[in-house]
Formats: sequence, structure tokens, C-alpha cells
Amino acid sequence: MSAWCRACLKPVTWATTEAGKRLALNPRPDPAGNQAAYRDGTGRWLTRQLGKDARPFGWERRYMPHVATCTGEARTATVSPLPQLPANVIPISRARRLLSARRGDPK
Repeated sequence: MSAWCRACLKPVTWATTEAGKRLALNPRPDPAGNQAAYRDGTGRWLTRQLGKDARPFGWERRYMPHVATCTGEARTATVSPLPQLPANVIPISRARRLLSARRGDPK
């Protein structure tokens, strides 16, 4: 299945790994890639990761995972800083620690 990367807007091919997960591949074979991919009889792309000295079988071609070459923004969620709490309010995690200390819990 071909689609577009949301981050860089380049085309990707979605393949299914041996573990049943989806992995975006660059759509053209790449000799530097670490994925051995092929299309099965139903047209579905299947892929497996190649080890250090492993080679693809005759029906497979090397592809590069798209995440290795994506030029878009980082996909990791950024955590916004906590808002400044009023002076009479403490964070819930601190309140829980104080409460467990009063009860004698080992936390």
C-alpha cells in the first residue's frame, strides 16, 4: 500500500513486519537498506529486518525504513512545561509522597 508521510510529504510504502507491525519503507529499493521486502500473492508488502551479514532471498529486495531518511519534523510529542501553580497548591505527585510518608508507606 502506498501513501504519503505526514511529516515530510514524501511517498512511503507500508509493509507488514514478521511481528505483524506496520513499517513505512521508502518506495524504491536501496542497497544500503536493512529491510528485505517483497509483495506476496495478494499484493501485500511483507518485510523482515536483515542482520549484520544477512542477505535478502532471491524474491526480496533491500529497502530503507522511511523513518531513517524522513526530513520532516520530529514525531516525538513535546511536553509543555507545567503552568505555575498558586502558592497554596502543590503538585499531586508531591502530595501523594507526603501522604504515604505520613502513613509510613515505604515510598
